[in-house]
Amino acid sequence: MADRAHGLFEDVLQRLAVPSHAEDGLVLGAFYERNERAAIYNPSFRPFTAPVPFLLIRQAVVSDWKFFLGNEEWLNLWARRFQETAVHALADELRRLRWPAKRD
Repeated sequence: MADRAHGLFEDVLQRLAVPSHAEDGLVLGAFYERNERAAIYNPSFRPFTAPVPFLLIRQAVVSDWKFFLGNEEWLNLWARRFQETAVHALADELRRLRWPAKRD
């Protein structure tokens, strides 16, 4: 079942994820047994594994940028959706990282 879920969800996500985000501001995520996708902050944690396959659909939020850093197309969709708010969200995150380092 996990192999079928992977194939089905990959197909659904390829067909629906980009248009759903671009047009309606939705984010889709697939959960199924043996889904090896890791969490952003902990590569050992596999939050997308589930004993029963399901598709999560939620409203996109400005803090989603972290999920899109490795995919230019998605990052561009996010930036178009949140525009000026996106710039401020990234700036706030960089400020928390104390970047750039203060100079004496």
